Amino acid sequence: MTLVLGAALVELTACTSRSGATILFKVADLQEFADNKHKSRRSSDLDIWTVASTGGSAVQITTNPAHDTEPRWTPDGKYIVFASYRERQKDLWAVSAGGGKPKRLTDFGGAETPFAVTKDGKVIFSAYYQEFAPSGEFPGAANIYSLDLAEALACDNDHLPQPARLVPVKAYSADVNAAGTILYEDYVSSEDPYRK
Repeated sequence: MTLVLGAALVELTACTSRSGATILFKVADLQEFADNKHKSRRSSDLDIWTVASTGGSAVQITTNPAHDTEPRWTPDGKYIVFASYRERQKDLWAVSAGGGKPKRLTDFGGAETPFAVTKDGKVIFSAYYQEFAPSGEFPGAANIYSLDLAEALACDNDHLPQPARLVPVKAYSADVNAAGTILYEDYVSSEDPYRK
């Protein structure tokens, strides 16, 4: 859902913290869209904010001219993992739940999209990534990967960890249930997408 509030365009793809106390949402400058300064939404300024689920003043978490999107809470509520075009490609980033300087988690340019963070700190995401170049397999559909958040936060940006592929088939959507089981939707090119 998208709302216009004053001079802001608010995209409500709400992501509530595990406790239910705080909601994540994205805000863009409405004037920027009206002026058509950007040809693509990816290059527009879209920032992540939080607000208490009971209402009150919103807190801006990210401030960057890039497109910050798809925020997800860590189970402990200490971090927010999100996708951003800060480095001219869609990568995963993490920021303290109270704001601060975000830390880049991935850099392989596979249009990473975060879905969830597991209780043991694994970021579950999709990406178009070719793991083994000599195989000749072109990543025409996304795969589901995991990345250890603590390891990625501890690395410097020149030595980020490589993700681990989670499922043996092409898949483009995933989530983690309360028991920690990863649920995903696979993709077969000749399959009817409305069958599932």
